[in-house]
Amino acid sequence: MQVDIDDCIVCDLCAKACPVDCIEIEAIKSPEAIGKTSDGSVKRLYPAKFNIDMAKCMYCGLCTVVCPTECIVMTNEYDRSSQKLTDLIYGFSDMTDEQVAQRKAEWTQFQAERRRQSKNKSMETILFYAFATLAIGSALLLVNLKNIARALFLFFIVLFAMAGLYLFALADFVAITQIMVYVGGVLILMLFAFMLSNKELLKDLQDSSGSFLSMPRWQAVVLAIGFLILMIFGIAEWHQSIPTWIQQAKENNTEIIPTDNNIQQIGLRFMTFYVLPFEVISVFLMMALIGASHLSRKERNR
Repeated sequence: MQVDIDDCIVCDLCAKACPVDCIEIEAIKSPEAIGKTSDGSVKRLYPAKFNIDMAKCMYCGLCTVVCPTECIVMTNEYDRSSQKLTDLIYGFSDMTDEQVAQRKAEWTQFQAERRRQSKNKSMETILFYAFATLAIGSALLLVNLKNIARALFLFFIVLFAMAGLYLFALADFVAITQIMVYVGGVLILMLFAFMLSNKELLKDLQDSSGSFLSMPRWQAVVLAIGFLILMIFGIAEWHQSIPTWIQQAKENNTEIIPTDNNIQQIGLRFMTFYVLPFEVISVFLMMALIGASHLSRKERNR
């Protein structure tokens, strides 16, 4: 009996089919394909051990029948004699002890990496649905509120949640622009224009201090502590393990570093590929400014 170990896929079918259990196989999983056999079968297992005890073998040939790659063949040599039975155990694996230890360590590291990625992915999924729920819920309340000042505060939450969703879409520049331009500029301008030009809005907020969306101090403290814990947890997770998308950028050599001139690339994109959407957005911003100035204008007494 002879085994061509290069064509073996370590499927263990021969050991299961052997009626006298003379075949002993130990396989080590590989994180990726390690090659192909002569018939094109993909090899994903390392043969750490492939021993056949010829003292037990009854030469039935069942192992050669079930072998999918036909790496086990029967030979004309049947007469084997030895004073030690251990000499009749033939090993066909070509792996050394150091290689076996190395492959086992690689598989252990791969499993640990998969568990860490699964944990990070679950956390990313939770944050994604949290931002999505916050954006949708705030948007629904926004269109149902009659108080303009409170609607502006909800609009702030919607824009902030959308910035978080942009981060999940790997649109960092859009997310920062969302916060700096819309949240920090346009929305604050509209909020001050409304609150400083119409005293009835402030009076309405003071009169309805115990109604919807107004909270006692202890609830505000609970929310503040909750956001603080969330920020600390996010910072700790970031320092403990690098996100998957950053690792992929490092592997593909597309990682953005502080010395890169991204402004030039963004400017070229805006003025070439995205010139029409850029101009349309500028028109919308102008319309928003004109509308804000018109709504904040004081009415003349008739």
